[in-house]
Amino acid sequence: MIRRPPRSTLSSSSAASDVYKRQVSTQSTGHSSWRMGWLEAMNPRLPRQAPPTTSAKPDLKLAYWYLAPQQVEAEWWLCILLSGVYGWMADWGVYAQGADTVRTERPWVDGLLLLALTGSYGLMIWHKLVRGGARYLLQPCHMVTLLAILSLVPWPGSQLCFSLTACLAYNPLLALLFPETGSYRSLLEVWNYWVEHLLILSMPFIRVLAGNHPGVRHTMSQLRLAGMVAMVWHFTLLTVVSIKTGSNINMVLVPHRTMLVLGRGYRVFMWWLCSWCIAPVLLLALNSI
Repeated sequence: MIRRPPRSTLSSSSAASDVYKRQVSTQSTGHSSWRMGWLEAMNPRLPRQAPPTTSAKPDLKLAYWYLAPQQVEAEWWLCILLSGVYGWMADWGVYAQGADTVRTERPWVDGLLLLALTGSYGLMIWHKLVRGGARYLLQPCHMVTLLAILSLVPWPGSQLCFSLTACLAYNPLLALLFPETGSYRSLLEVWNYWVEHLLILSMPFIRVLAGNHPGVRHTMSQLRLAGMVAMVWHFTLLTVVSIKTGSNINMVLVPHRTMLVLGRGYRVFMWWLCSWCIAPVLLLALNSI
């Protein structure tokens, strides 16, 4: 007679241990849907820690949860709330003023600027699309380039586009001071990086010096609008796109190495520094010409 081996039974302690191990594994990888916020649930595979790398120079495009997902989500909702309050209280008629007072003493200067900006912007788009990096077209500097182009085209919103370009000029300034071209594959791409940022930084000053524009009026109102635009762009749109695609667009998920000293509040501090410290200085220099 063949005796069957006894059926193995798990004790209550070993079964509880197995359940605990599965829970810890799930929580550490960030795949527990009932513990996730809606932002984290958009991309459960986004790592909670920096991925291991053998390179001495960190890849700034690598994305992970440098900040706690709960903090990112709280900043997202706070930005929505503040932008809604601002949109309700703002005097939108101020931003449409001055469009009929723009003079053009040297139209050929504006024509050359428009040609150069359009050419540089088109070349940048081609590079991004060829390399499969269309999401990086949302970089603030590229959006400022588009605003600069629209400010040179005669239409009712050209004055507002000029003011926003001038108020957001800290973006190309920082890009020139801290260039990141290590991932570019050709000298043409590197060259165009410098050309694009130099153009959008200098365009407002060139137009004012040429007598083609009176400068930025209603400075505080324009600064508030530009600050709110930058806040919404970084804390909501770029954050969602970066999480969804697993990319670190404009350092919204992981700070630049020079920002590490700012800790967990680096995004709020950089927004304040750029919008309310650097931008007013640039506008003061522009309006003093």
